[in-house]
Amino acid sequence: MTGSFSGGPGFMEMPVHNSIMEETMTLETAAQELGEALDGGAGGEPGEGGEAGEGGEPVEGGAPGAGGAPGEAGLGDMKDQVTITLGDEGLVIEITDDSREELFGVGSADMNPVFEKTLDAIAAKLKGLPNSVRIEGYTDARPYPPGIDYSNWELSSDRANAARRRLEQRGLARGRFESVVGYGDGRLAAPSTPLSPANRRITITVLREVPIKPEPAQQTDGPITGFRPFGETVQPSHRLPPAEKAEPDTAPH
Repeated sequence: MTGSFSGGPGFMEMPVHNSIMEETMTLETAAQELGEALDGGAGGEPGEGGEAGEGGEPVEGGAPGAGGAPGEAGLGDMKDQVTITLGDEGLVIEITDDSREELFGVGSADMNPVFEKTLDAIAAKLKGLPNSVRIEGYTDARPYPPGIDYSNWELSSDRANAARRRLEQRGLARGRFESVVGYGDGRLAAPSTPLSPANRRITITVLREVPIKPEPAQQTDGPITGFRPFGETVQPSHRLPPAEKAEPDTAPH
């Protein structure tokens, strides 16, 4: 959103367009500052957590909650797992699980220290904005064993709420949260590999206050086909055979 703009002298004078551009530049600044914070916050070596699906057991050498000891967690450890994009809906911050650096303990909503630091950095950059925030949680497709009254639906919701609580503790007002949603394994990021760590993620969307509306449909000069006015006689699409002529009525009246 830098450089010169074109499109006619009236474009820059329209309040809605000005508001959209101003908000876009504000969100871009927040995204840039967050990226710089993640790049400049390198800490210790990532933890060696074992890869496991939701509701499953960690592989040998991994433990629930693995992700580095609290004293070794560094903000930069998770920078490669954070994707920041700006679109029509707002600023989308997605943090994806990794086989070495997990967001949560296996099958739980207990956050690992490095993920907590990442959320702290996000809260620091977002708490000065007025925009509403939406949080979504996703899991992989590994189910819980039979007989357990808990599923990926509850797990994804619990994880999204855990992220919300951390952001709230670090300065985001409770009224800022528009919704907190858990999608379970219903929206896999990598459908071809349903147990991939890429499916286990948290998405934080900073919603635009000034919505970007789609362009209205083009009006056509000709008549709209496929509809008819109410009460109009329906003409058959095929020609019926001519009716046989009746014999003259010779009966007396």
